[in-house]
Amino acid sequence: MSQTLRLAEHSTPPGVPRPDDRQPPALPVATWSSTIASAPRDQALPDRPLPVRLRPRTPIPVHRVPGGEAFAVLPVQAHPGMPTWLPVVDERHGWAQVLLPVRPDGAVGWLRLDDRVETVDHPTHITVDTAARSVTLHHGRNLVTWPAGVGRPTSPTPRGRTFVLGEIRPDRGLVDRAVLLASHMSTHLAWGARMAAVGLHTWPGAAQGLSSTDGSVVVPPDAVPVLAVCATPGTAVLIR
Repeated sequence: MSQTLRLAEHSTPPGVPRPDDRQPPALPVATWSSTIASAPRDQALPDRPLPVRLRPRTPIPVHRVPGGEAFAVLPVQAHPGMPTWLPVVDERHGWAQVLLPVRPDGAVGWLRLDDRVETVDHPTHITVDTAARSVTLHHGRNLVTWPAGVGRPTSPTPRGRTFVLGEIRPDRGLVDRAVLLASHMSTHLAWGARMAAVGLHTWPGAAQGLSSTDGSVVVPPDAVPVLAVCATPGTAVLIR
């Protein structure tokens, strides 16, 4: 058999791409609306984040470990009209581990710190104590605490580390202003703001310090303006 025939027997039929010409599968985009079941999970739930938040200047890959396999692409907007700002929870030799806005809650990933990423010092975070029924805003060594209503036993406020997506002003419903968290849950905001998410907001006639909400965190009216200004997108929130 000639060399020509041997090559022909192993050639790829016309119109079929060769294995080395095929493009890798498209990675899922890590938006608030997406589900990435295979994403790594947060293993340091009680720990404070680092005093840094970041955003991608352009869509960038998200990796399981520094320098390892990419499993998603982080977009510049976590949700339409909401720029992607994320809290940094760990760092390692030019890489940052961040909380992701996707389902399931508690997903994390690593980003390479290069010119595609903007980092900003941010010594601010929020703690929600579901047992004490309180919300505390921490800014460096300064803090302020408000009483809060939390989820009832049938709709408990989800615990763990999450972060602020942004401020919203629903155009319908009883909540006119809320600090929206990345936690996914079918609360009143699913109707009022068309986003099934946990929020920090007021509620007409609600008494703080009770376990009586649909999963969101109800705070006094004077707390919302302060939280909206100080807890900018990407602010970490620890719910205990």
